[in-house]
Amino acid sequence: MDYLQAREAYKLAYHRWLNMQQRLKELFHATDDGDLELAMLEARGQRRHLDLLNQYAQLSAAFDKAGDQWDTVQEQQARRTAEVIAQVNKDIAYLEC
Repeated sequence: MDYLQAREAYKLAYHRWLNMQQRLKELFHATDDGDLELAMLEARGQRRHLDLLNQYAQLSAAFDKAGDQWDTVQEQQARRTAEVIAQVNKDIAYLEC
């Protein structure tokens, strides 16, 4: 996966996850992430909205995976950039008198 594909996949996964989180906050009348977590635990115990909670869990897993891939390609890009800069600096050093 290249840099731009990984970035796009990360942004899509993030916004899908964020949209579902906002939907759940509205559904459970949660004001913050902590309230949402508690409401989701209660809902699971009462077996309510399980389809949405399972979908949220899947989106969270996809977001984590996309984040890992994004971190990997950023590290690779940084290494490649450093190699190019080092080569350019080397070439410039040969030109200086």
